[in-house]
Amino acid sequence: MLETLDTIPWQQLQHAYGDASEVPGWIKDLASENKEIRQQAYIHLGSSVYHQGTVYSSTAAIVPFFCELLENEQVAHKIWLLSLLVSIAHGSSYLDVHYRRPEERSTLEFQSKLAEELKWVTAAREAVSAGYPTYIHLLQADQPKLRAVAAWTLSCCRSHSAEVIPALKEHLKREDKQSVRACIIMTLGQLMPRIKETDDYFMHLLKKQKKPVLVITTALAYALLAEEDTPREVVRTLLEGYEQPAEVKEKFRSLPFAEVNMDASISQAFCAIGFEIAPLVIPTLIKALAHCDALSSVVLVDNLLYLALEGRPFSKETTIDNLSDTQKDVLTALVKNKHIWESGNMLFTVGHYFPPQNNLEFSMWKREDVARFLKGKPLEEPDTPK
Repeated sequence: MLETLDTIPWQQLQHAYGDASEVPGWIKDLASENKEIRQQAYIHLGSSVYHQGTVYSSTAAIVPFFCELLENEQVAHKIWLLSLLVSIAHGSSYLDVHYRRPEERSTLEFQSKLAEELKWVTAAREAVSAGYPTYIHLLQADQPKLRAVAAWTLSCCRSHSAEVIPALKEHLKREDKQSVRACIIMTLGQLMPRIKETDDYFMHLLKKQKKPVLVITTALAYALLAEEDTPREVVRTLLEGYEQPAEVKEKFRSLPFAEVNMDASISQAFCAIGFEIAPLVIPTLIKALAHCDALSSVVLVDNLLYLALEGRPFSKETTIDNLSDTQKDVLTALVKNKHIWESGNMLFTVGHYFPPQNNLEFSMWKREDVARFLKGKPLEEPDTPK
């Protein structure tokens, strides 16, 4: 195991804090019998070769060694390894994330560096995808949670979907654990093509499900895949998800793919389906705000505003009189539900749909700002400093 680790020119590669010469040592430490040593290796790798959503020139190089570790029965914390691989597969370029203004991005030097970083992103994503035989093998692991995370990791293997899809379908026939079945179904939704055979497969699969978590997961996976072609009966099934008891929603939230709660996750499917269903789903989304935590509410509010405004931000000339009753109801709900503003990200989420204030280049709207707008304050009028 790890026999070729030292053949990689790590000192010529980079991570978030400099050259990657320490990386092979950290990878070796992942196989240590000492829990504290392993823990330190997790911390170092999870903040360097992958750092707050961004990847580097060394990132792709670590992936085959992670797969070697995952194949070894003696290696602990395989769920952590898989979770980091999923994050890596969804990683971005540092420059692409942190430099957004046109004047910063227009120089040839910036474009050249960005192109290089985007190659790292592609290489990292493809390296994770190439590890699909390892993740398929882990679908046979004794530990259900490990099987579930392995199934979700396979969602990152789009370039090998021809090999992955049949394997997942076979495992789904034999798998009896709800969490693993849910992850397989969600991954199939990520990988299967938008063709009639896929529609037939998901409709058949949906009719077979009895457990509420699997019913919602199947409908969600299908809607995210089918988008505007989602059958209305699937939309109705998703709406019924908001009526599920707390224990069902808690089980959903514990699934590896559930980054936010069930209510917010379903709202993402509604956005994928499109504006045509907005009148049908917006009243339910408004009610759901009362039950969202800070993180999930950011996602739900973004989707709610997107549907209510058809993706178009307000112009500076917009007044309360220009709004439909539904749009007024949505903004009123944002003001009414004070708890959703506990996350600072909410200011930017709401601000995305409003013009900047106080001559700022970016838009941040507080709950009080929305309340004043509802009372008739013009959007072009700047806030009075306090």
